Amino acid sequence: MGGNTINRPAKWIFCFAVFLLSSFVKRAYLFLKKRRYSYVRHRCTYCKKRYRKGSCKRSLSGIGKQAALKSNRIRKKSYRVQHAFTELKKEPLGGYKVSLTSEQTQRMFNSDSPFYGAETASAWLENDASLQLSDLMDPLLEVEMVFTAKENLLPSDSLAELLDKVSVSAGVELPDSRFKDWFPSLPKYLVVADGAVAGRVVYTKATGREVSVDDLANVACTLTLNGKELGSGKSSEVLGNPLNSLQWLVKKILLSNSVCRV
Repeated sequence: MGGNTINRPAKWIFCFAVFLLSSFVKRAYLFLKKRRYSYVRHRCTYCKKRYRKGSCKRSLSGIGKQAALKSNRIRKKSYRVQHAFTELKKEPLGGYKVSLTSEQTQRMFNSDSPFYGAETASAWLENDASLQLSDLMDPLLEVEMVFTAKENLLPSDSLAELLDKVSVSAGVELPDSRFKDWFPSLPKYLVVADGAVAGRVVYTKATGREVSVDDLANVACTLTLNGKELGSGKSSEVLGNPLNSLQWLVKKILLSNSVCRV
């Protein structure tokens, strides 16, 4: 055999290596071509530049903005449904409730802010009142702090100014919904449309002693039934201070009204 010849096993190995190399080159070419095609064809809606799809940060932020705008539109529609539902009751307005005021409940309903619900006068019951659970659908029970306005509340009011304008009472709320098995799986926009799941509120007479803003953030409560503790908590779980929820409510309502009188 001459010096330039290749034996048969080596020849097969060489051919196989060439085949693998050509296959790799072909696949690499198709992959790069596909990426280039995507790069050239995609034009960002927001900055009008050409990017590989999904790589433009402005595009991604724009998608987030679109989602936020859509969420805001649905929320406004939900409040319109709530207001129409309240008007159909043909009763005087008794007050408002603020729902989803803790991080825990906001996580449950996938929300980043509280909701408010309008409640008619018949939903507010003074201390020692009796009510029939058969009048409700699927109620829960929560301990509340109730604020009664003595004069007009303004969005510019500080927490201290709001406290001067209200009386403070203890209360027990029975949130209720028109939807079966609503807690905690009801979609948040249905929570809004359903009056923030407003049911009944039983409240005491206003406290006769002076309280400060800090006092209201440090109220501890334990709920018992027949001597058995059901739960406990502090008022600071309500947006850090229940007055913060009142301030949020006043500002929220005054987007459509000049003053708030409840």
